[in-house]
Amino acid sequence: MMKSSLEDLANYQETLAHARMGLWFWNFQNDSLTIDQGINKLYEFAPPRKSLTSQNWYEVIHAEDIDAVKKYISQS
Repeated sequence: MMKSSLEDLANYQETLAHARMGLWFWNFQNDSLTIDQGINKLYEFAPPRKSLTSQNWYEVIHAEDIDAVKKYISQS
């Protein structure tokens, strides 16, 4: 079972890489976002990061989208 899960994860990561996408996980309790290599590439973080705060995240969202993003998050 474990091998299948690892293979599935590898396939998923490969799919995300080809689509130029990434994953992030937001821990609301400590206000940290864990990001993967795809997010680092997408936002051209240099040096690459493993985590962000919500403020860091808001800084990379397009200005035209920020109000809608904040509204959606506040309704979650």
